[in-house]
Amino acid sequence: MLKSIRDELIDLCGEGNYFHIGCDEAYGFDMNRQENMDILCDYINELSADLSARGRRAIAWGDMFLYKHPHYNPNNTYTCNTPTSKSEQYMLSRLCRDVIIADWQYKATEAPVETALVFQNAGFDTMLCPWDCSVDKLNSCLSTVKDARLYGLLHTTWHTLSKGMPYVMLAALGGFESTEGLRTSRVASKAASLLRKVYFVDGDYEKAGWSRKEIDDIT
Repeated sequence: MLKSIRDELIDLCGEGNYFHIGCDEAYGFDMNRQENMDILCDYINELSADLSARGRRAIAWGDMFLYKHPHYNPNNTYTCNTPTSKSEQYMLSRLCRDVIIADWQYKATEAPVETALVFQNAGFDTMLCPWDCSVDKLNSCLSTVKDARLYGLLHTTWHTLSKGMPYVMLAALGGFESTEGLRTSRVASKAASLLRKVYFVDGDYEKAGWSRKEIDDIT
């Protein structure tokens, strides 16, 4: 069924080079057993091979392959769902290097974002993926991407686009200029204009956002 859905989405979206396969936050998956780790890696490797035959590279979220090392910066709260450092090392050794890792870290306020470097050092093309949380969290990801020369940055917005449009724009700007001067106030008015274009609400203010109002605390 999932293969049929992937085929349908590829046909619907047309030409492209990538396909995001998800695979995050599987909290009930027991990775204390090597058998289970093999099942997960084999499954993702199989998806990667299938997508490669369609001319696309698989992108997978990285949290299920990460262990929270004790030496990490205590000011950064990392999302790591692997029980031991050995589990992390084993799965990264089993995973196909054609897979692009999307490292979503929403609470890292200081660069470098160390988890992304784990994937890069293991030989993976790695993207950092901030969310609409704060400018310092966005800047820490942008700085890490530039300084470590990662594969790229994938900004996520989920259900918060009504307040997050400025962060989408700042993420794009931060790819081409210093992050030191980035503030949501720089792009607030342009963000509001774009938001009105992406929401088809027939001029109804109350419907113009995924949150209760389309205007939130933008500072």
